[in-house]
Amino acid sequence: MSNATENTKQAAPESEPASAPKSAAGQELVDELTKLGQRFIEVVEVAWNSEERKRAQEDLRTGMVSLAQSLEEGVKRVSSTKEAQNLVDAAEDVAEKVRSSRVAAEVSSALTQGLRALSEQLEKVAQDMQHKKADDDGAPPAAGNQEIPIARDDKA
Repeated sequence: MSNATENTKQAAPESEPASAPKSAAGQELVDELTKLGQRFIEVVEVAWNSEERKRAQEDLRTGMVSLAQSLEEGVKRVSSTKEAQNLVDAAEDVAEKVRSSRVAAEVSSALTQGLRALSEQLEKVAQDMQHKKADDDGAPPAAGNQEIPIARDDKA
């Protein structure tokens, strides 16, 4: 057992370098984005393994191409106007002021809370999809890790 413990200690990842300190709000934001990414991957994996994947994949591809074309046309149309350039200049000024104020911390906190809520909803969607897939396969849905007590009479 001591070899396994030593191997585990050797394989433990090193902590982040001290040269990149992060604020608490910034770290929370990073954590929530990480969780959101994990939840999104779970949802995508369940969808990818479903029978409807090919149809969903084609719909997604078509939708993304359409979205990209619409955005490109809209950006070209809007960016060609003088009003748009004035708006961009004003937005850059406002963005600089916001970066240096307490509003940035409040926005970061609110964004963290929103991402946390979105992550929780994605987790629920992934679980619902997994339960539905299990129901479709005829197997009862997994209830999580449950311990079943076993009575033993080990006195030797």
